[in-house]
Amino acid sequence: MALAALNTYLHDGEARYDQAAKADRWYITLSIPDSDWPADWTGVPARGSAAPVGGQLAKFNIQGTCLDRSIKFYERAGYTILRLTYGLDIINVEVNTAYVTGRTVLVEQDIEYAYTNDDSETKTMVVGVENPAANKGVLTYRRITPNAGYDTTVELPFQQIRLTCFFNAEGILAKMTPIYGLAGALTTAAWTVFGYEFAINQLMYRGATIGLYRDTPGADRIYKCDLDWLGHPFVWNRLLKYSTYEKVAMEMDVIDSAGNVVGGRVVQTFRNETDVATDYQYRKEYDFATLLNGIIVT
Repeated sequence: MALAALNTYLHDGEARYDQAAKADRWYITLSIPDSDWPADWTGVPARGSAAPVGGQLAKFNIQGTCLDRSIKFYERAGYTILRLTYGLDIINVEVNTAYVTGRTVLVEQDIEYAYTNDDSETKTMVVGVENPAANKGVLTYRRITPNAGYDTTVELPFQQIRLTCFFNAEGILAKMTPIYGLAGALTTAAWTVFGYEFAINQLMYRGATIGLYRDTPGADRIYKCDLDWLGHPFVWNRLLKYSTYEKVAMEMDVIDSAGNVVGGRVVQTFRNETDVATDYQYRKEYDFATLLNGIIVT
């Protein structure tokens, strides 16, 4: 025997929101006479098959594909009970795509540097030791002006950005392999996320978590990959220079509160400091935006 149109067997149906899946689901029950049940199961909906249409089934406005099916041969005498669940499954509709989530984390830090304005990338040291003059043992310190009501700590907003990606084997090779060893690298191009443009070197790649999401016979093996970035309130440092100097012992005067020399002592200091002009890189860079923009679902 062959199945007639599925809507002719409709027993009942239900459409509801699945809170766990955060998606709409449709639950359809069909009562099929044993005389109509095909011996080779031709026409019986399988997982991944399209939603049925026609008759009363059309009234449910079913979306997506068949996510689950249950077949009961002995639940009702003379009938086979077929229960089907339909809905949108991310893996059935779009592979090699990414979805963006994020959160803000406030990190309390001692204030050591300040900026002249919100957009400036030039930092000014406000707490610490200035470079002493050559051959001098006197150090000049900077501190936040005391007793003026200024804060000495600040909560800086760091943005945690996550791309949740679903890849097949080809997607892994195209999108994951180029960046797999680049944890700690900075973005070489501006990247717009949630409508906000992160500047060059403002996002740091923190690495990936890769796991098997689905391994269905006859279909692509699907991997779920969470890629994480951390956005700096300004920009991450990537380059540095170094200096050479001589460390020497020097005799210094000891001065009392009236400014009189009352003795001397030997102190350790440095001299002949030379700044090396070459920039040295201690973080890698990569153009993550160009690699991944094409797969982000907005």
